[in-house]
Amino acid sequence: MSAQDIRTSPRFHPRYKFRFPQQVILVASDNLHFAVFKEDLLFSSQVFATAFSFPQPESHPDSPNVNFDECYVDALAKAIHIEASEKVSEWFIVILGSTQPICPMSDLEDTVSLIELCEKYEISSSIIKVLKDRMQNLIDNYPWKWLELASKLDDREMGGKALRKMGQEGFLNGDKPITPHSTLWNRLSRLDPKWVIPLMSMAFSLPSDTDFPDFYSSSTAAATFQSGNGKSTEHCHGKTIKTLRSTQYWIERCDQFVRGQI
Repeated sequence: MSAQDIRTSPRFHPRYKFRFPQQVILVASDNLHFAVFKEDLLFSSQVFATAFSFPQPESHPDSPNVNFDECYVDALAKAIHIEASEKVSEWFIVILGSTQPICPMSDLEDTVSLIELCEKYEISSSIIKVLKDRMQNLIDNYPWKWLELASKLDDREMGGKALRKMGQEGFLNGDKPITPHSTLWNRLSRLDPKWVIPLMSMAFSLPSDTDFPDFYSSSTAAATFQSGNGKSTEHCHGKTIKTLRSTQYWIERCDQFVRGQI
C-alpha cells in the first residue's frame, strides 16, 4: 500500500482497526469504520449468517502467503454499512462479540437505536430481551418514547406496559415536560399506522355505567372508598368514582389492546 493510499484510507475506530485478513468491515452512519471478525457476525446475527452463507468470491485469508493489503482493499470493497451512530455502532459490535447478554447503554435514544439495530440484524432474542428488560425503568419517565419503540417493534405487550403507565391523560398530553410541538397528532404520526386507530379508539372512548355493573354495590368498592379516618363511607364523591372507573376502564382497554382485541 502506497503512502498516498494510507493518507486517504478511511477513518477506523481506534479499537477496531483492520489487523487481520479474516476481518470484515462495518461502517457507521458517520463513516467511521469498524473491523470485526466474521465469526462474531455469524454467531450472533441471523441476517449476517444468511448473507455469508451465499457463495463468496474465492479467497484464502488463512493462507500463510496471503497479501494483507489485498485483503484490506477487498474488505473495504465489501464493507457493510449500518445505519447507526458511532456510539450505537460500537455497542452493537460489543454485543456481537459478547458471550453474555448485556445492556451497555443508559441513554434512552441510543438504547432505542441499539434495540432497533439488533432487531434489524436479528441478533439473539436473549440479548434483545435483556436490553428490553433493563430499559423498564425508562417507562417511568418516558412512557411515550417506550410506546414509540414498541410500535416500531410491533410488540403489543411492550406497548401495553407503556400505555398502563402513562394512563389516558398521559396518552393525550405526552411525556413531561411537555414541549410546545408535542401534540397528540405529532406523536401519533411516529407510530406504526396500524396502531393508530386502536389507540385513538382507546383514548377517546369513555366508560359507561354498564362497563362495571357491580362497581358500586360490591364489597370491594365499599372497601375502596374510605373517609379520612379509615371508615367506609356510604357515599363517595362523584369525581372520585369517575376517576377510578376511568382508570379501571383504561387498564381493561390496555389489556384488550395487548390481546389484539381492539
